[in-house]
Amino acid sequence: MSTRSRIALTSLILALACGASASQAREIYISPMAGYTTAGNLELGENDLQDVKVEGGLTWGGQIGFMAHEGFTFEASYMQQESHLTVAGTDIIGLKVGQLHGNFLFEKIKYGSTTHPYFLLGLGATFFNPDQGFDTVSRFSLALGGGVKVEGEKIGLKLQAKYNPTYLNDDWGGTWCDPFYCYSVADPDYLDQGEFTAGLMYKLGH
Repeated sequence: MSTRSRIALTSLILALACGASASQAREIYISPMAGYTTAGNLELGENDLQDVKVEGGLTWGGQIGFMAHEGFTFEASYMQQESHLTVAGTDIIGLKVGQLHGNFLFEKIKYGSTTHPYFLLGLGATFFNPDQGFDTVSRFSLALGGGVKVEGEKIGLKLQAKYNPTYLNDDWGGTWCDPFYCYSVADPDYLDQGEFTAGLMYKLGH
């Protein structure tokens, strides 16, 4: 499946999940977030440029969350990192890295407690938008992480940490043979980054 097909399929899943979650939600909240995303090396293969890095930078954005039932929440999330691309430590070009994800939050609910830790699984697309008129490039991406919600009656606090691997492309990884055939093996390249954010939660409705 091509990257474009992955992104189209992911967008359809996110739209369906968001619509279903909104219609069944027991609670809806919005959460503006800000923080920092770590630097990551761009793996470009043995025959391409080496030591190419997306530098760490300020990250901002937000989520809208739909709690379908106690202990499970679906979020539509967009986060953007302000960064730049470097080669061997030399700044080459400014870069904005946007990430549109659907996040599935599995919360540990303890009766009477306003503090809810959670595990997060996300999937969606990452958009690389360079300065100086270059085209935006999109790639399929995942997210694994966790955090904690400190909930009030209307306003709460949210702290979150994520590991964000973004698929870039496939290199030739060699040949594998069984007793009958030999196969070419792909070596996928990823951009690996960590994201650390905090923000408020505002509950909508009553």
